[in-house]
Amino acid sequence: TQMTLFTCEGLLVAGALMEQTGVCFPPGQLHDAYLRWLATQGSANANPDENASGGAQGWLAHVEILQRRQAPGSTCLSALESGAMGRVNAPINASKGSGGVMRSAPAGFLVPGVPPGASPAESYELGCEIAAVTHGHPDGIHAAGALGAVICSILAGADIHAAVIGCLELTTTHMAAVLRHALDVGADRAPSPPPRSRRSSVGDGSAMRRWESRWLAQSAPRASATVWSRR
Repeated sequence: TQMTLFTCEGLLVAGALMEQTGVCFPPGQLHDAYLRWLATQGSANANPDENASGGAQGWLAHVEILQRRQAPGSTCLSALESGAMGRVNAPINASKGSGGVMRSAPAGFLVPGVPPGASPAESYELGCEIAAVTHGHPDGIHAAGALGAVICSILAGADIHAAVIGCLELTTTHMAAVLRHALDVGADRAPSPPPRSRRSSVGDGSAMRRWESRWLAQSAPRASATVWSRR
């Protein structure tokens, strides 16, 4: 919840900068916001007053209730404390944990310069960049993009099934297989085979754990699609 709020803050700063100047750099504004969050967690490697990418200062770091340490993810902490900023095309590590996707929902409605619900493709791209700041594995990145795109489509009036189907053409072959499997399970159809484990295309190439693991990023959109398609 904390990092989702700081994601919103970073995107609101980016949106304001877009309005004022016509340009912004959302990954940079997000990274600045996450460094402000990092300071609330007691890290000595963050300065809540830094704003390296430009735009207005945030305000959440000064909200007392957000100063509490609520079991932050180790990958988020280590990535931010490294001083580097991950990008989709420049992975910071090989993590496919859920710490990226769990804060990516604002990509569905806070794309700078774009009305909510207007562009699932841009929400997908933004969701990927949100996760990539701290998580570098393709599954950790593209699961976040899928969630952003699905939320954007729902805001435009699509039901969950149509939103997920629309996302299939935006995402990777592997993530599309995850989502199709989820829709089949949710609809009580004979499910398509679950995606096979694969090796990371970045980092040390360590084998992916069982895809059902609740801590993997791809499990979040899979679980959501399954639950909602049962409604």
